[in-house]
Amino acid sequence: MTAFGDDLEQNIKALALGGVRKQLGLEQEDLKPGLVMAKGLMDAGRWDKALEVFLGLILLDPADVDVQLGLSNCALQLQQYSLAIEAASAAMVLSPSNPRSYYYSGAACLALGHIAEAREDLEETVRLCTTREFAELAVYAKKLLDGLNIAR
Repeated sequence: MTAFGDDLEQNIKALALGGVRKQLGLEQEDLKPGLVMAKGLMDAGRWDKALEVFLGLILLDPADVDVQLGLSNCALQLQQYSLAIEAASAAMVLSPSNPRSYYYSGAACLALGHIAEAREDLEETVRLCTTREFAELAVYAKKLLDGLNIAR
């Protein structure tokens, strides 16, 4: 079990590696009910409550890509664009081939007026959407890119 001590650098490293989750004796699988609850709240349009759940899950394990993606999506829907970009960036590091992180980041960048970054992320989204699972996401990314191209 990871113990937190006086060494700040070690404590930060332990937190990033799921130290709180481990301190509580939880496994990564134990986060799944929280993810299901947050998704249900999002599906019900209760984005603010879903955000609270995701923030709690992030504290337990910031290295869980599904938690980061959920937080990014939720923050995007709540127009908390900087938070959406931060969570999407973390997800990119954790799972560089997942197109959802690039889509959420691109959409948030677009909302903030960061056009070059938005274009780069949305193009990467399309490039990574190679399976049927992500076909709908590719369509959304292409629509946003089309809008950027028209605005040129």
